[in-house]
Amino acid sequence: MIVKRSFLDYDVVKVISGGKTGSSTLALSVFETLRQIGHSTNPFPTSLSDCHSHLYQDFIRITTEATVKKRALIITSFREPISRMISSFFQNIFTRHLSHIHLEYPYQQAIQEIRQWLNKALEDKTYIEAWHPVDRPPCFVSNFYFHTTPTYDILYLRFDQVKEWKSQIQHLFPDFMFSSTNEASQKLYYPLYKEISKTYKHPKFQDLVSHERSHWSLYYTEDEMNTILQLWI
Repeated sequence: MIVKRSFLDYDVVKVISGGKTGSSTLALSVFETLRQIGHSTNPFPTSLSDCHSHLYQDFIRITTEATVKKRALIITSFREPISRMISSFFQNIFTRHLSHIHLEYPYQQAIQEIRQWLNKALEDKTYIEAWHPVDRPPCFVSNFYFHTTPTYDILYLRFDQVKEWKSQIQHLFPDFMFSSTNEASQKLYYPLYKEISKTYKHPKFQDLVSHERSHWSLYYTEDEMNTILQLWI
């Protein structure tokens, strides 16, 4: 039997997740929830992108100190490595990866240059966002998993079930308010993203999946990951 909880049970609530795993949506939702329920005891702000390699360890250290009088909560999400890498590339396409491409840039030329960039990244094993700021879950996560310790709790989510996040989180925290944001379909790069997502293939995605096995094996079965992989190779 799952015990219902409230965000008011925690001094500190943090969204700590890798890039393009729904961290902005989660953090905005948590921020709005804390505001609506009048949570005034949180000494650490919930930011929209707490994705620094040291943040998780600092957070765990803080929870053992006397400043946390109640409990602390971490919410994190996992996304399978291929779509995460593609999504991260497009999130930064105009500002970092292919900054010379703009809205008036020839469409087919843009597609060609995107393919070339991704080809080189995969050949060089430059796996964008291939890091995970929170420890692996202690067991397989088929939908969501709530892990509790003496001083803090961690809620593990799966990005492929983002449409279920509202009901999943409210199953544990009835006072949770979901706010969807940062969707790819609302971005200027969406036509390019949609084309690449449908047509781009590369056998080196196998290497990326192998590189990430220690993490995805706790969220996806071998058959599930092979099904995803076949779409991209």
